[in-house]
Amino acid sequence: MDIRDRAGLYREAESRLAAAPNLKRLILLHTVASAAVLLAVTALNYVLQDRIGDTGGLGGMGMRSALSTASTVLQLAVNLAMPFWVIGYSAVVLRTLRGEPCEDRTLLSGFRQFGPVLRLTLLQNMLLILLAMLCIYPAALIFMMTPWAKPMMQAMVPFSQTAAPTEEQTQALTQALEGAYLPIMGVYTVLVLLVALPLLFRLRFSALALMDAPQSGALAAMRKSIRLTKGNCGAVLRVDLHFWWYFLLELAVTVLAYGDVLLTLFGVTVPVDRTVLFFGIYAVYLAAQIGLYCWQKNRVELTYGCCYRALESASGQSMPVQPRKVPWNDYYG
Repeated sequence: MDIRDRAGLYREAESRLAAAPNLKRLILLHTVASAAVLLAVTALNYVLQDRIGDTGGLGGMGMRSALSTASTVLQLAVNLAMPFWVIGYSAVVLRTLRGEPCEDRTLLSGFRQFGPVLRLTLLQNMLLILLAMLCIYPAALIFMMTPWAKPMMQAMVPFSQTAAPTEEQTQALTQALEGAYLPIMGVYTVLVLLVALPLLFRLRFSALALMDAPQSGALAAMRKSIRLTKGNCGAVLRVDLHFWWYFLLELAVTVLAYGDVLLTLFGVTVPVDRTVLFFGIYAVYLAAQIGLYCWQKNRVELTYGCCYRALESASGQSMPVQPRKVPWNDYYG
């Protein structure tokens, strides 16, 4: 299989999808479980925040601290567990491409490979944080060379000429700094995207590489993804462009989650209690996400799995297509 033969990749994905009818049940289970957890956590956080608001005064300080800690720990636990649950779907994709049967417990493969998945998640996040920090200084320099910095520079002149600036000068500087916030954040965001997006693109097959060979470790999976995409970014990007409509629908569904905020921004008033409106919009968002994923996610992810196989084949490291008669735990345990 050739990564540049996009029609062949799509046909291979369709054939694998047709040969594995239980994938519909697995993606439904995976998506509904994710949505149920998110809805439950959102509801619990809402209840905790409501209780925090009811514990006023010094007497309720201890209770407020405990409830705030519980809310933070709950959200942190979900954020930590979600990558393990998400990467379990990569194991489903790999087993499907091998022609092996998938069971419900295959979705738990990320938890079974807790150490490698944790290290992969930490390494990728630390790398992105490092890049974001390194972009602060050049973003400030670029901002200073733009016309947006002129009001702030003019407001700072009196501070270099006198040791005791007036209150009017201080207020002028404060206003200039507030006016510079959005431009400098815009420059910083663009710079971070220019640096981070190419890296994320090169690391996009890390999850598949890790679940393909978890014993090799997270760093090896990242290196493998970078090696496989070297010289093939254009071919993978063309596959992305083929699914532009899917990513556009994903974006539209994500925007639904902020429907209450958007209604407020556009001045739209709905004659419904704010709590009911928030959870109603959030439930619509989750339902739309479940519908989209159950409709197309298997097809899209299998196509990218075929891209991974094609890149492996081109590099001489192709994984086996035919199933081998070994226990399930030999792969994921």
